[in-house]
Amino acid sequence: MASASLASPRFWAASCWHLPSCPNNDVCGFGGDSYLHALYFETGTAYYKSVVGVEADDSVKNKIKLGVGISSSLGIHVGREHGARGFIQQSTGTINQIDLTPALSIKSGFVNWREVR
Repeated sequence: MASASLASPRFWAASCWHLPSCPNNDVCGFGGDSYLHALYFETGTAYYKSVVGVEADDSVKNKIKLGVGISSSLGIHVGREHGARGFIQQSTGTINQIDLTPALSIKSGFVNWREVR
């Protein structure tokens, strides 16, 4: 089935994060399902480690289903915790919160600094 995206992809932490939507089969209807694709920037495929999850057969996922509705852009929050968190609002009003594990390190390790006088 064909898909379309209304949001620009995000290039972050060695991955391309993309939000395509696939319309449903109802010709008179609207909406459909949205997905979050996480593709490694060098290969265009899933990273060899889990970024968005693992399938039942232990293979690495390259996308996850977000649910019904068209997705807005991906907002990424990087805090003190490991990894990051993504926020995506659907056209239905639902806000998805997804834990993201980037392909490459996103933190340098510096927590604070000291002024030299």
